[in-house]
Amino acid sequence: MLLGKAVPCLVDSGSETTLVPKTLIESYRNVTVRPATTQVWAANNTPIQIDGEVDLPLMLEEDCLWTRALVSRDVEEVTLGSDWLKTHNCIWDFGRKNLLIRGQPAVILSSRKCIKCRRVIVQKNQQIPPRTEVNVKARVTVSSMRAPAEEALVDLVELKPGLYVDRTLLPAENRNLRVCVVNTTTEAQKIAAGTCLGNASSVSAVINGSENSDLATASDNKFLADIIEEAVKRLPDTVVDARQKREVEELLQERRNLFSRGTYDMGSTNLVQHSIDTRQYDDDRQLVTSVSEDGN
Repeated sequence: MLLGKAVPCLVDSGSETTLVPKTLIESYRNVTVRPATTQVWAANNTPIQIDGEVDLPLMLEEDCLWTRALVSRDVEEVTLGSDWLKTHNCIWDFGRKNLLIRGQPAVILSSRKCIKCRRVIVQKNQQIPPRTEVNVKARVTVSSMRAPAEEALVDLVELKPGLYVDRTLLPAENRNLRVCVVNTTTEAQKIAAGTCLGNASSVSAVINGSENSDLATASDNKFLADIIEEAVKRLPDTVVDARQKREVEELLQERRNLFSRGTYDMGSTNLVQHSIDTRQYDDDRQLVTSVSEDGN
């Protein structure tokens, strides 16, 4: 309990420092935040921004456990580190999954019921011109101090009418990320620092399509056979006779490896490469172009 409110905490013996989210501290008016000079890094040597230091009266039943913690906008939940375990003379029984604190009856520990989402947060105030696409500078919160950063995806989100976060693949970093935001309105739109652009979802590469190659091959063959059959049927009888249709079908069968069999078999190439020099400009912008139904 913290000031009468139940607060879930993550006990992490691998973290040297106890951390609390800045959003949690801001919800309590009577908590004083002091300046802090301590520097903290995550597992991948990414610096964690520290916004101050606090002393919190965590209550365990009737016992008050004064806890000194660093405040950070980069974390999503309270993390009780090894410093807290030492301060309160804790004994962690991994076999029984309990924690003895100051010799008091054991506290039963439970696994995480859910993994906290990594949020994508705007780093600085940004103005999006009308009918323009802009790469907004953002950061991603840390779900674990020990887990290395990984590539992630932020999905399509409507921030407000006419202002959208486009689906963007994010590199394995936590700061200075570029997230595509599109303003489809005729007026400039402002995005304030601290605005959440959505959640960062983990992604993984899909290699060689399906795990079951036999089923995949059978499915591919039927898929291609259906495409070829449909293509031959569309040939006009008044122009193409039966012999020519057979020749077309044989040609398509011979070149069947040129057909795409799904979303993930297109691959990539390095035959064409280019670079974009933005010079002194911080953001890349691209005007949104209207396309009519007739394609003009």
